[in-house]
Amino acid sequence: MTDSTARRHQVWWQTVDFRPAPPGWRVVSLFGDRRDVLPMPGWLIQERYLIDEHGQVVAEPGDGVRGRQRRIAPGVTVGAFHWCVEPTDENMPEVDSTWMILAPGQPEPSEEDQVAEVQRRTEAAAQRAAARKAG
Repeated sequence: MTDSTARRHQVWWQTVDFRPAPPGWRVVSLFGDRRDVLPMPGWLIQERYLIDEHGQVVAEPGDGVRGRQRRIAPGVTVGAFHWCVEPTDENMPEVDSTWMILAPGQPEPSEEDQVAEVQRRTEAAAQRAAARKAG
């Protein structure tokens, strides 16, 4: 689930297809100062749904004409998801742990890159907190 609306609706992405990745694709995630690199099994093709406060699907303009909006999300397989392939942002709307996706043969980022990214995330979180407090 990703909540990206300012209204009372939540945005949900439902997986409608899966495309396997060739060996060597990886997901790099940051959890504080800790880096995890996991194999990326593939890409999930997902359709967007709005859910109201009662859990009902809400139609969006254009659904009938263009169909639902779609996205392609990198998938990851971890024990917390019962070893199912899930999008990297699944069930973590407030946590953006995914740092980057690496292609086969692409080197992992350096320690300096990681320190800079942790600092950028810390500053961004402080700015969001200040904006919430001011607003």
